[in-house]
Amino acid sequence: MTRGTMGQTNSPSRSISKNIKLDLYAFPCGHGDTILLHLSDGTQHKWILVDCYLPKEGGVRERFFGFLSDQCIQRLDVVFQTHPDRDHFHGMPEVLDYFTTDERSVGIYCDCGVDYKLVREWNAEAKESGTPRDRATRAEEEYVRLKELLSQLNRAGTLEWRQIDAERLPVPLRGFSAAVELVPIAPSPGDALRWNEENIRKMIFSPGARVLTNRMSIVLVLSVCVEDSQFNVLLGADADRENIDRGLDRWRNYAVENRLSEKFDVVKVPHHGSAKSHSKRLPKSKDRAREGAAVFSVGRRRVLPDRKVLQAYLDEDWKVLATTTRHERGAPPPEESSHRSRAFELADRSSRLREWRRQMVTVSWSSNPNRIAAGPPEAVIVEADLPRYETADD
Repeated sequence: MTRGTMGQTNSPSRSISKNIKLDLYAFPCGHGDTILLHLSDGTQHKWILVDCYLPKEGGVRERFFGFLSDQCIQRLDVVFQTHPDRDHFHGMPEVLDYFTTDERSVGIYCDCGVDYKLVREWNAEAKESGTPRDRATRAEEEYVRLKELLSQLNRAGTLEWRQIDAERLPVPLRGFSAAVELVPIAPSPGDALRWNEENIRKMIFSPGARVLTNRMSIVLVLSVCVEDSQFNVLLGADADRENIDRGLDRWRNYAVENRLSEKFDVVKVPHHGSAKSHSKRLPKSKDRAREGAAVFSVGRRRVLPDRKVLQAYLDEDWKVLATTTRHERGAPPPEESSHRSRAFELADRSSRLREWRRQMVTVSWSSNPNRIAAGPPEAVIVEADLPRYETADD
């Protein structure tokens, strides 16, 4: 089996390990993404961090670092910061500080290459357009600090800092005797350049217009091949529908060129399950003969995840899991239902939606036997749960 860049192939991997295990951890961090991936073949262990949102509020940051300590994680082999929104980089400077002290380390840090000066302008615009000033200022200052820290660590040789897009080389996880790659499938350099120009034009000619950093989201596929087994994970960040669809086209071409399956076993659903980012193609990307897990990293936003997006994945037999789920306190007796006033219904609905359950979602796979497990049970969303969720069409 050969692996390579879009349109290129590399020499086959070394002898293939008989078994490899993959664990995906989606942390309950509110409205943001914190995804850890762990790969092991019995002798080698690799950890990958995809984004982080680690507010101190609610003990989220403390629990994250507690998990690192409990798992004895001494090295992040690859870090991906998919785009420059605060709910995908908040706490990252502290993560880098942690992993560059006390004999811990970071291998490669990848981002979309957006310059912090441009983000400073985006955040300045957010202040003018109604975003609370203190939050916008904090985001700007943290992002500037993150970029300066990365520059310092890169110059010192402490880590390798890369810009990444769909035309860059896949990121191999070296040391495994198996074919393991992280393949960026979106955005293309042309798309990234076009969207940057559009955003700059907006800032100059339409200062009040909204700037969309989600378009810059790096979409990744983690592909693992062991003998006759293959396991693919799509990590959708906050990519919009156009970015996802273009990325799926690129992945199909790459899979054909490298004799891989284009189907996915796990999808980290884009943009917290937003209807605006929903690609109808993505739920259909699962092999119906295999199990599959669709993971929603969500907080307490009213229409996230969107009910229709949840329905689309359930219709294609995905096991749907969320880092935050809604649950009802109990329906009123049938005889009372017809006597409830509209005001009471709205008040009850509001209180019900404030009752959430947070949990870390874990998806585990092993190549021998070729099996996937996902949980915990409290994170699973089934058809009967859908009335608890709203849709942007309501």
